[in-house]
Amino acid sequence: MYDKKGILYCEKPKCKPECPVDISASCIPNNYSNDNENVNNPNKNICSCYNGWKGQYCETKINIDFSNFFITYTDYLGNVLNFLIKHIGISLLLIIYYIYNSLGYELGISGKNDSKFKITSTFKSNDGLPTVNSSDISVSTNSHSIISQTNIPMKKMNKRMSSRTKDSYRQSIISIKQNNYVMIPDYQEIRKTSKKESIIKLNINNNNININDNKDDVIYEDINESSTDNLIQYPTSPLSPVNYGFDAYNNPDYDKKIQHNEYNYGLQINTNSTNQNKILHKNSYSCDSPDNNENITNITNDLSFNVIKKYINLKKAIKKAQSTFIEVHIIYPIYILITLLVSILIIDGEKERESKNLNIVQSKNGEWMYKCNSTNIEILYSFLEFFILLIILKNGITILKYECVFKCTKYITYSSIIGIALGPLINIITISFLEDQRYEQIIFEIILNSICYLTFFLLFSWNKVYYIIRNKDIDSHLYFKYVKHDMCMIHNSYTCACEFDDSNENNHQVIKNYIIFYKICSKILEITDGKIKYINVKSKMNIINNLYSNNTE
Repeated sequence: MYDKKGILYCEKPKCKPECPVDISASCIPNNYSNDNENVNNPNKNICSCYNGWKGQYCETKINIDFSNFFITYTDYLGNVLNFLIKHIGISLLLIIYYIYNSLGYELGISGKNDSKFKITSTFKSNDGLPTVNSSDISVSTNSHSIISQTNIPMKKMNKRMSSRTKDSYRQSIISIKQNNYVMIPDYQEIRKTSKKESIIKLNINNNNININDNKDDVIYEDINESSTDNLIQYPTSPLSPVNYGFDAYNNPDYDKKIQHNEYNYGLQINTNSTNQNKILHKNSYSCDSPDNNENITNITNDLSFNVIKKYINLKKAIKKAQSTFIEVHIIYPIYILITLLVSILIIDGEKERESKNLNIVQSKNGEWMYKCNSTNIEILYSFLEFFILLIILKNGITILKYECVFKCTKYITYSSIIGIALGPLINIITISFLEDQRYEQIIFEIILNSICYLTFFLLFSWNKVYYIIRNKDIDSHLYFKYVKHDMCMIHNSYTCACEFDDSNENNHQVIKNYIIFYKICSKILEITDGKIKYINVKSKMNIINNLYSNNTE
């Protein structure tokens, strides 16, 4: 401006008193170049609103428009509802994933060399009736077939016995405690003869070795339906009609004996046989020699240890599955309760902040938004969800190699990878780096989180929806991963690497029984006569025993 003498000078522009200068507006001088008036006129100066304000005198705040976003809120009640719906929904999804994942991890079969157990890895039935079989235990309703098989350290057997079995393929049938029989093939000799097999029946009762037949003779006979008829018998009890190699869990003191190694096993070699196809061969060694006794005792100890180990692993797997459901039934309600309590605390804190107008803040672009003081809690919950996804992914990578698991576990594993990349981790990043850019934060979270959880839903449910539409929803093959293992006649094994045609209708019964096995292991409570009863591990072992014994009747 110019004074009366025409000298240029500066003066702060003046606006009307209604203009909130330096609060929500600034006063801008009018362009006086077109006027002859050289006066700082408040009526002609312009009241210009700051970013985030509007109105004639900049009295109205401009809020960020979240009308198109479901997850946004403008008050503390909306904030609490958003917090509850978001984290309870995500946690429920992760719990479902965790249950499928954990059960598959504990009860699934890790390929052909599974060191745990297989409750129904292969069904063998020559008469079409349902049977039960596993890498430890193989049960058949056909009384003319070999019933039970177990995996033992064959290299040790071959090393100790192959020098004395040069002219024949030896296959021993061992009876471990109460006539539970186990087959021990000698793989080194199987190539020499496939028809002639030696049968050694070992009955473990004490620590002495008794010879009931000619010590210098070993009997070889053809293994066929007639020669093996009534060879295998299982012990029975009122609670367990058939025992699948594990009669221990019917004895309440068995676990204590396992822990204290209170086992006194003996060995009895019985070479009696009534088969007409017997072929007697002179053996090159005497069974009562100290070296032979020591070798057989060592073999017996190996077998005893394996049977005990299989029982322990079976019980351990069921116990871990039991623990998974107990953890879920205890921890998840506690999680819900804590979340509700946290929500109440958030409401109390937000009421106080609202009374002081502290919960409406301005973003970097000048627009206004509601900000809840729960950033630290959000980060904590996001870290917890991220950690659960890591556990699911870790177990899922292992489950990808398993058999006898639900096929959805594969999709759960893939979903967990996407969840780690686009789920809680994104929330942590946006909260940490875009705290004052609410609009950008919301857009970033909505886009990536929506992709994440929509993928979760699609991967988990697409096959179910598809098969229902195709009217194949009752076909368990489509939902359950199972690779059939036939008996290899070359290696006399269910777990060799030979290829077989797995298009067997009996697979349906295998899958059905294993799904029942899942149901038993995942059930911890039942209602009987109006009373809620807890199902412990011992009860489940008995239920499984009775169930599969009925399948063989």
